[in-house]
Amino acid sequence: MAVYHSPRLGLVINAQPEGPRVQFVDGRYETKDKKEQALIEGSRGFGIHIFKEESAPEPEPEQAKKPAEKPKKTKGKKDKKDEDAPDPEFDIDALLPDVEKK
Repeated sequence: MAVYHSPRLGLVINAQPEGPRVQFVDGRYETKDKKEQALIEGSRGFGIHIFKEESAPEPEPEQAKKPAEKPKKTKGKKDKKDEDAPDPEFDIDALLPDVEKK
């Protein structure tokens, strides 16, 4: 059995007035009929908004919401030299144009 998924929940595909009619229910369609499978896989939307179950994009898992961690409080005063220390990876001289000093 082939199972197809689509984000278009009520998608309908018609081949001809006499041909098979495929209607997705809640974005899902199951069939054993080879003609219906060929109709779905031959449609313009196959691979774009119609996916066969083994190739269907998996929905992104909902990440458990965790409370944000509060910054740890330290006892005592902060070292002033740590606040004023330049970033060791940042080189201001590399950004400034070469200027001769008088």
